[in-house]
Amino acid sequence: MRYAMLISRQRTKSDGFNWMKYIKEVGKSLGNRIRQQTKANEQLAHEIAQRQRVEEALRESEAKYSSIFENAIEGIFQTTPAGYFISANPAMASIYGYRSPEELKTNLRDINHQLYVDPNLCGVCEVDRARRLCIGI
Repeated sequence: MRYAMLISRQRTKSDGFNWMKYIKEVGKSLGNRIRQQTKANEQLAHEIAQRQRVEEALRESEAKYSSIFENAIEGIFQTTPAGYFISANPAMASIYGYRSPEELKTNLRDINHQLYVDPNLCGVCEVDRARRLCIGI
């Protein structure tokens, strides 16, 4: 510090620039920036913790849904309007005589014609028919 003061005095006399004032201003500015960064880091840490809590709640919810879906005694499934299985639970596979949902999806590729005596009466066909009427096909 003593050396800086000596330099400051020498420079002030020779070129008119006050180095000590400049160093204090830089120090003050640096202190302000550090406080801003500290506050930003605290806010980010809070946001990260909140996101982790939300992600954990989502994982728990997904596990709960998966357990209900996989262990239900009723057949649960999703299909496309074209009659393809998107997903099915083990009970659904068992109802149709398959050992697994994958086997069911592999073997039943057109439920409109493979599962229904009259394809015009199936629910998927009704949805598809309503869609076609809405868009004018």
